[in-house]
Amino acid sequence: MRKPEVSVVVAAYNTELYIGQCVKSILNQTFSDFELIVVDDGSDDRTADIIQEFIDQGEFRLRLVRNEHAGAGHSRNTGLDLAQGKYIIFLDADDFFEPDLLNDLYRSNVENNADISVCRAQSYDENSERFEDVWYGFRKDMIPEGVFSRKDVPLYILNMFMGWAWDKMYRTEFIRQNHIRYKNFRSSNDLYFVFMSLVKAERIKAVDRILVNYRISNAGSLHNTSQKAWDCFYIAALDFKDGLIKEGLYDEVKQSYLNWCADFFHSQIRDRACSDQAKLAYELVKEGLNEVGFFEMEEDMYFYKEAYQFMNMMKDSSYYDFVNQRYEKVISERNQLRDEVSRQKAVIEAQERRLNDSLLHKAGRKIRKMIR
Repeated sequence: MRKPEVSVVVAAYNTELYIGQCVKSILNQTFSDFELIVVDDGSDDRTADIIQEFIDQGEFRLRLVRNEHAGAGHSRNTGLDLAQGKYIIFLDADDFFEPDLLNDLYRSNVENNADISVCRAQSYDENSERFEDVWYGFRKDMIPEGVFSRKDVPLYILNMFMGWAWDKMYRTEFIRQNHIRYKNFRSSNDLYFVFMSLVKAERIKAVDRILVNYRISNAGSLHNTSQKAWDCFYIAALDFKDGLIKEGLYDEVKQSYLNWCADFFHSQIRDRACSDQAKLAYELVKEGLNEVGFFEMEEDMYFYKEAYQFMNMMKDSSYYDFVNQRYEKVISERNQLRDEVSRQKAVIEAQERRLNDSLLHKAGRKIRKMIR
């Protein structure tokens, strides 16, 4: 039996609200030579039943694999082991995709003999139903023209793209030959897979088109899972560093790694706001500043200046100092916004007065003419 060109792997866990839209957007792709492997991670809702309904309707490209609940990393590895395609892409069960996603990434890989092709994405807020360009996942100011590898951009190889897999299509043999696997962390399980593949790839191609719709404000998403698995981001970052050292690649990409770490850790603490998880994460990172190696590099080698300043501040500041500084910043920004609103209001009122004076003046002239 002929093997498909592309394998699409979707790890799903309790996504009955979204899995139908996800699968339909894949089955309706303009590129048709693919297999779709959905690995159900022991869902206790109707996720697996919905997939089975597609199969019962005769969708021969679709395969359902049922696992005991073991996490997204394990499910993705299951899909990788079963994949028969020359190329492979890992998509999330709560996202949906533009019709040309598979076609454009597949063509990019084939035409450029690429190990990885990466596209742009936009977020979708299901509460407001608004889309927004995820610009930080495709840093045009860091991405070279044409095909490239870490040797061309060692300073930016870990900063130009985000550490998620769903905007990237891989040459399957490249992944298997390099023994790149997902980690079994509750969150950040794709970090090692994505970044190690970027570091080891000989040929990477960026596709400057929005092809993925990344759902946010979904309480069951992996992004929100990371709010509960508060320490996984730190464990995953150090695990990746260990992997780079073992591969003999750390020194070459050290500046990129430490910049990424500073930005990643800063965002992880900031996005948890003033929660118990934020305090734990802050104290964990503060204790591990030297282990990560933040101060092995001079300040001018950090291009994420705000993140570096945050890490530098942590040396001598408690979590409560951080909260107070953030509170003062919020108050300052609120006052600036209030002052700007007052200024704009004064401008509008002045314009209205001038307009009224002008109208009264014109009306007076008209009345005087009528009296004459």
